[in-house]
Amino acid sequence: MSDTNLAPEKSFVFDFVDRNAEAVATIGDSVFYFGELGMQEVQSAKLMTGLLEEAGFNVERGISGFPTGFCATFGSGEPVIALHTEYDANPNNSQASGATEQENITADGPGHCEGHNCNAAVMVSGAIAAKKAMEEFGLKGTLKVFGAPGEEQLISRPYYVRDGWFDDVDVAIHDHIGGDMHTVYGLTHAAAISAYFTFHGEAAHASTAPWRARDSLDAVVLMDMGMAQFREHMEPDMRAHRVIKQGGDQPNVIPAKAMVWWTFRAPTAEGARSVFEQGKKIAQGAAMMTNTELDIEVMSAVWPVRTNQGLAEAIQANIELVGVPEWTDDEQAFARKLQKAAEVKVEGLATEARPLLGP
Repeated sequence: MSDTNLAPEKSFVFDFVDRNAEAVATIGDSVFYFGELGMQEVQSAKLMTGLLEEAGFNVERGISGFPTGFCATFGSGEPVIALHTEYDANPNNSQASGATEQENITADGPGHCEGHNCNAAVMVSGAIAAKKAMEEFGLKGTLKVFGAPGEEQLISRPYYVRDGWFDDVDVAIHDHIGGDMHTVYGLTHAAAISAYFTFHGEAAHASTAPWRARDSLDAVVLMDMGMAQFREHMEPDMRAHRVIKQGGDQPNVIPAKAMVWWTFRAPTAEGARSVFEQGKKIAQGAAMMTNTELDIEVMSAVWPVRTNQGLAEAIQANIELVGVPEWTDDEQAFARKLQKAAEVKVEGLATEARPLLGP
């Protein structure tokens, strides 16, 4: 993108990205086909850190104990600007590129239904472009790229904050693929608490001596029933969802240990805490009814994002400056076909940037 009215730094960055458009797409395609679950993003992290290192960033791998986490740094002094990137896929979402109906690459395999492959491509290429501009124009400051594994599990970034990785950060920027070309400010996203509920009982043969057992799986089932009844009393924008991680090995043995993983969500931190606290009470009741012991392990907790209006306005101005791609007829037709398959409003791809959204 060339414009004689642009600041030279912006013109440099735009031209750099244009010249490397194919490489940017290759990053996104590579992470898409890696399709690695959270905490297992080995190839994705290897690709991203390799590219950043090759471009001149100093890369620290395995930060906060996450093997696929990293922090790549260039420059020194202030301001310190952090870019967030995530690259985990979701389970059971393998999908062939270009298909508008379900078409697995690998049966029951993971896939990028949330577009984190695009997130990786944008943030890595954007960081390299910014670094090149800093060198070209002698711009001062520190640029950091944080690779955050397991975003879908609410893992990594809360631990980065806990361990002080953001203590010196002045500005943190995150992006996510979506249907609109715009940004927002104010409080966004939900608060969430993720926790394991593990019930410990006593095993016995289910046919010959079931009376000897204290059934941990019964406790999981009773907790599930209790949460189902509690949903009637939850506010409309609260959520509680779960998956049973451990429920026994075979039906003829009553399991001594069972585990269920719950996530509790609400628009506010207080709301998420209240749903979690009720979940704890229901779990304690289930343990009491089954004469089992209960362990609760909080895996992670995240609060709503508080985004900065001034920064959002600057980013929105750049979005409008760059503009929306000029979609081909084939691309618009594909988008409409995909929207129809997803049973959402069929309107094609946006042809202009959406307005900045605030509270």
